Amino acid sequence: MKISARGEYGLKVMAFLAFRGEKPLKLKALSRECGVPYPFLARIMVDLKKASLLRSFRGSQGGYVLGKNPREIKIREIIEALDGRISLVDCLKDKARCPNPDDCLTRPFWRNLNLSFQRMLEISLADLIEGKKEESI
Repeated sequence: MKISARGEYGLKVMAFLAFRGEKPLKLKALSRECGVPYPFLARIMVDLKKASLLRSFRGSQGGYVLGKNPREIKIREIIEALDGRISLVDCLKDKARCPNPDDCLTRPFWRNLNLSFQRMLEISLADLIEGKKEESI
């Protein structure tokens, strides 16, 4: 399983917003600062907003801010808002894709690997950026 460009860019933008604080940032500025093509970022932001991970404000002082505290936003939420449910192999996502799920010799390995991966995605956006903020001080 590979996280899509949408997932990668979405996480990058969310981390940037968390790092910058509560001041709204316009889409063009986010596109430029994060190196994400503007039209692509606009579609990403719609999905993040639908998932209540972002809020937007209109007007000259408007822009995008996080929808909740960075400590409450899990990396998994961001990726799943953009890429759907995450699973390293298809047979864990959909048991019907495996011809013999109860007798499969590799299923326990994939399940354990997937659980480890899922635990990594449960870190908060605040935890992700914490080390970066300390570097800039």
